[in-house]
Amino acid sequence: MDYKSIMHVFYLILILTLRSSIAQTKVDLNPCYSNAKISCQNLKSNNIKDLTTVEFEKNVEVVDLDSNDIREIPDDVFPDKSIWKELWMNDNRIKTIGKEAWNGLSKLRVLMLMDNRLDYLFSNMFRSLPDLIVLRLDENRIAFLDPECFNNLHHLKRLTLFGNHIRNLDANVSCVS
Repeated sequence: MDYKSIMHVFYLILILTLRSSIAQTKVDLNPCYSNAKISCQNLKSNNIKDLTTVEFEKNVEVVDLDSNDIREIPDDVFPDKSIWKELWMNDNRIKTIGKEAWNGLSKLRVLMLMDNRLDYLFSNMFRSLPDLIVLRLDENRIAFLDPECFNNLHHLKRLTLFGNHIRNLDANVSCVS
C-alpha cells in the first residue's frame, strides 16, 4: 500500500471518527441488558443456525441474536419488522448476506455485525436501512469494500471496521449516493 492510499484510509477513519463523536452514545451497551424501558427479544446464545426458523416477537425494538451459529442472512428474513431499532448479530459465523436481507428493517438505527466471517461488502448492501446511525463491522474478514456498499446511509454517524483485512480502499467509498 502506498503512502497516498494510507493517508486516504487515515482521512476516512478520521472523518468517521469526528462524525461519530458528535453523536456519542452508549451504543456499545446492548439495551437488552441496560434499559428496562426498551422492548427487547433476547435470543443470545441459543445455538440458532437458521434465521428462517426463528419466531420473532411482535412489537419489540431490539433483537439480540449475538453468540449463535448463524452463517447466513437470507433475503427477506425480517419481513414487516419496521418497528425494530437495533439488531445485534455479533459473534456468529455470518459469511453470506442476501442482497435483500435487510428488507423490512427500514427504521433500524443500530446494526451490530462484529466478530463474524464477512469478507466482502457488495454494492448497495445496506440500501434498505436509510435510518442507520451505527454500523459495526469489526473483527470480520473483510478484504474489499465495493465503492457503493454504503450508499443511502445518509444518517450514518458511526462506522467501525477494525480488525479486518482491508488493504486498499477505493477513493469513491461514500455513505451517500
